Amino acid sequence: MNQFTPVLFDTSIWVKLIKENISYKEWETCGVVPFLPLEILLELVDVDENNRLKRLTYLSRLPQIATLPLHSEPELGSIPYLISLEYLHKVSNSKNSLSDFLKEKIRIEAGFVLFGDATDIKNYLNAFDSYLGKSKRKNAVLANPMLFDPRLREMKISDFPTEKVFMESQIEKIGELFESRLYKKSFENEPSYGKELIINKTRNMANQGHFDHIKDLQSKSPQDMPVLDFLRLIEIKELIKDISENLNVPLNVLESIDFRDITILNILDAYKEEYCKELWRDKQRKVESSSYVDGQLVAFSYFMPVMVDVRTALFVERMNKRGFYLKCFQASNVDAFLEKLTTLSK
Repeated sequence: MNQFTPVLFDTSIWVKLIKENISYKEWETCGVVPFLPLEILLELVDVDENNRLKRLTYLSRLPQIATLPLHSEPELGSIPYLISLEYLHKVSNSKNSLSDFLKEKIRIEAGFVLFGDATDIKNYLNAFDSYLGKSKRKNAVLANPMLFDPRLREMKISDFPTEKVFMESQIEKIGELFESRLYKKSFENEPSYGKELIINKTRNMANQGHFDHIKDLQSKSPQDMPVLDFLRLIEIKELIKDISENLNVPLNVLESIDFRDITILNILDAYKEEYCKELWRDKQRKVESSSYVDGQLVAFSYFMPVMVDVRTALFVERMNKRGFYLKCFQASNVDAFLEKLTTLSK
């Protein structure tokens, strides 16, 4: 077992550490190893090419980075991997708690193994743009609270007008709903950025027969099921197909697991609820697409300390009062961050 405590460093502190060229020895003396998920890496490389090169070079020189791979090959973890591993925990009938099971899956890799040398890093730069662009647009869409009306929390699927909502004639109205809330970054307000993405995605769903599948699923589901559970079920039906393939676990085995018992999904949903409630209360507040990523990072705090910003910390505090046990902390600068690390490994 590794002697260091994995801690998720958020994007803001990585930027400061790299800018000030802080030595890895500063956190190693605290008994800490940085946990780096894909979600953070994508934010770090969302800069000009010179800064990308600087940041990836810094990461490549670190002797230890904690990761959460799904298989034996060295790779960064991500939320889909985290959800997959919880399903694996369920089907393997592990005697360990989920938290301990996930901690055991953490692997320590050298930065060089993950990012390679200078030539490898330059190849990385060329490969990032397309993937990063798609990821940013998706995050912007999912951060929009207008797509999660608070009235849905009280609604059962027997009250939900599925026949009217999942019709091709409604697709343009979804785009209009999306447009009704402004984003903090002006370019994200362009119709070609988020609105077109969600309209095209919805139209593809209709063309591929997904609307009919959704209507059929509703007819077969308990009519007293909450609408939010039903919408999550639609999402899970697609997700577990990938999980089945990645884990080589039969789909019917995964389908037998009640998605409402998946802790990571419950954390993600609770964060979304707190976040959306906040923005529905303050309708003048502009949407920040990074808020979606913040919610994903909170899920990792189920089994390791995670650095978060002030607003996310407030949401986590509310979530913990609801029965979650999440470990998040704040730090305004490098000195405060390093001082906080000394308490996390004890």
